[in-house]
Amino acid sequence: MRPLGSPISKKIASLEARWKTPILAIGWFLIIGTSTLTGLYLTETPADLAQVWLPASAGESGGSSVRHVQMPEEVRGFYMTAHSAASPKIRADLFAYARRNGLNAVVIDVKDGDGLLSFMPQRETLRAHAPEKSTIPDIDAVLTEAGEAGLYRIARVFVFQDPMYVKRFPDEAIHRSGGGVWADYKGVTWVDPASKAAWRYNVEVAKDVYARGFDEIQFDYVRFPSDGNMASVVYLHHDGAKPKHEVIREFFSFMNRELEKKAGIPISFDLFGYVTWYVDYDLGIGQLLVDALPNATAVSAMVYPSHYGDGTLGFDNPAEHPYEIVSDSLMKANKLYATREKQCAEVASGVRSATSALLMPCGVELAQQRPWIQAFDIGATYAADEIDAQIRAVRDRGGGGFLLWNARNVYRDFNLSRSSDAR
Repeated sequence: MRPLGSPISKKIASLEARWKTPILAIGWFLIIGTSTLTGLYLTETPADLAQVWLPASAGESGGSSVRHVQMPEEVRGFYMTAHSAASPKIRADLFAYARRNGLNAVVIDVKDGDGLLSFMPQRETLRAHAPEKSTIPDIDAVLTEAGEAGLYRIARVFVFQDPMYVKRFPDEAIHRSGGGVWADYKGVTWVDPASKAAWRYNVEVAKDVYARGFDEIQFDYVRFPSDGNMASVVYLHHDGAKPKHEVIREFFSFMNRELEKKAGIPISFDLFGYVTWYVDYDLGIGQLLVDALPNATAVSAMVYPSHYGDGTLGFDNPAEHPYEIVSDSLMKANKLYATREKQCAEVASGVRSATSALLMPCGVELAQQRPWIQAFDIGATYAADEIDAQIRAVRDRGGGGFLLWNARNVYRDFNLSRSSDAR
């Protein structure tokens, strides 16, 4: 999500121009760096982490039966890299951390920023994509342990940043003028977001890991690139005429149809935090919140306070105001839900024509807001108080849960019960 790599070395200076701020902010979202979080603050073990298993069903891989964990009413999750998941000691420590802090979900990388699968796939369609050596050789054991720990298991999949897929299928990549495959400033290659073959590949990855026991698939890097020499970009699949957000909307719809509707697999999308700010501006990368909401179970905007420009909401350093930044971001998103509800009520009553332009389609359940929140030290130290404040903001704005992000998986304890207190 992550909040991704760019040459921009400082945060946005102001919010004076409507488009300038989010464009520059993308660069700041691209800089997540590593976090230096240390220290633990012990809390009581929560009493609500009992396993909630769905009935066993036949998996697609080898006909074996798998049990899925029911999605909690409030998803309280944390991020775990494939390397952390592969270590019995680290994952045991992180599962203990989850139990100690009342968390009930975990997000694990299954396809990373290099396009490498972290597991050995079982679907025949993925044989050619199998890694020489999987990062998580015992993924079935990891999933079993996570399920027995009462954790809802979410598989994180990089989509259009996928150098491995580009290497195998260069015709599906973004190219550069003058010939050859285009790369961003870090030398990373990208798949053309309009490549239907790449869409189908990611469906296959999702089906494989769901059949292994993951309970939800989370798609990240669902966007056009932004931090390379964009003037040299040549698309072989995107015609250049169709707006970028329409390409991404078609991807959202395709994944929803193939996975949620046809296969019953819950999916979610990671989006930049600024998607809650603008209804019709796609940040130059194709992301609109209104395109994602009708096509997923959850949407996770990266509302890290440190990633908003100085001056946001009048704060010199937004990172020092975690409650206000997260609360404002979700409040903006809530206005979209309210507008859609009003429009659909008008259609139902005959005040508005069903063929008129609508913010989002009627008769479709919209995804819940489940933001990524900050658990790393950028802009300010993020300890218990700062984490509590963000959780309180999510709850105050009716979010469906939250996900803690720390690239190093070094998390501080916090007080979940205090996050329920009045501000």
